Amino acid sequence: LISLTFTFHPQPDPLKITIPNAEQECDQIWQTLQDLPFLKKHDYTVSLPKGNLIDRLLQKGIKSELTREDYDELRKFVTNEVYDIEDYQLAFEKIYDQKKLIAKMINEIRAAPRHWSFLKYDRYEVVLTLYGPGGSYNTDKGSLMMLSTPEGQYKQYTNPANTIIHEIVHIGIEESIIQDLAIEHGSKERIVDTIVNSYLVNLDKI
Repeated sequence: LISLTFTFHPQPDPLKITIPNAEQECDQIWQTLQDLPFLKKHDYTVSLPKGNLIDRLLQKGIKSELTREDYDELRKFVTNEVYDIEDYQLAFEKIYDQKKLIAKMINEIRAAPRHWSFLKYDRYEVVLTLYGPGGSYNTDKGSLMMLSTPEGQYKQYTNPANTIIHEIVHIGIEESIIQDLAIEHGSKERIVDTIVNSYLVNLDKI
């Protein structure tokens, strides 16, 4: 009698969804304020909390005059008057409901033949935010940030899967194409959009 043992290794979940804490959102707002000269130059619109403090910091950010004291004041404001974890729940649920679809798209991108190097991660982290200019990505960590609203809406796309795939493509080609060829910002977005559209043409049918 021969006994056979099979070990099953389940596929790791390729997506982690994170709701930020008050300190993380403060840092996101602060980074946005520091980036205002660049964002204004490239005609970005930004989402920020409302209030007299923010109005004052906006003016200082445009002039690159922000100080450590400004950050401390912002942190107290966000912690005590702005942050509410419930504001992220609907956006979280919308992504969670599409995790299987997004996983299929990630696997398709990983397996697609290409003639350039594409940076891949076993697991990507999606961090929600209510503030900033929109989606962003971190090639060192395989993380991406998504701008949402308390009503569960997303900037640019109604379908959050599109934004997630968009940022994953950014991560994939940042070093091998964008940096290597010194491609400027506007052209970079068009390249990513072209690649994404080739993958997402039948997204809702998968």
